[in-house]
Amino acid sequence: MISCGLASSLSSTVFYFLAFGFLAVVFWVCVMRGLLNLFQEAQARALKPDDDASINFLRVSTLVIWSMFPLIWFLSMCDLISPNAAEYALCVCDCSAKLVYSLLLADHSFMKIERTDVLFMLEMEEVFNNPNTLT
Repeated sequence: MISCGLASSLSSTVFYFLAFGFLAVVFWVCVMRGLLNLFQEAQARALKPDDDASINFLRVSTLVIWSMFPLIWFLSMCDLISPNAAEYALCVCDCSAKLVYSLLLADHSFMKIERTDVLFMLEMEEVFNNPNTLT
């Protein structure tokens, strides 16, 4: 995907620009489809409604932010936006993606710790309530 976009950017003719650009888009669609399948599996395995909501937010933000990268690249290659505007837009998208993912990773780490504590407390409660588990 990235190499096709680079080849398209460096091509000297319109034919190669469009051909490599088309291949880059095809590979991008394959990557996005794989991510959607991954998010659907994660939502199917979600234990709590909060998990489902955060996975849904991650799915939507990934689609929006990752869709902006090729759109900005295409607009800049067609000289529809200035190189400075493209650079600023790419920086905003890059920072947004990193911020969203880092916050979600931190949130899920705390959620995993919380779940571990809850499971431990449930096991301890079962031990105290059922005397047969002590033997």
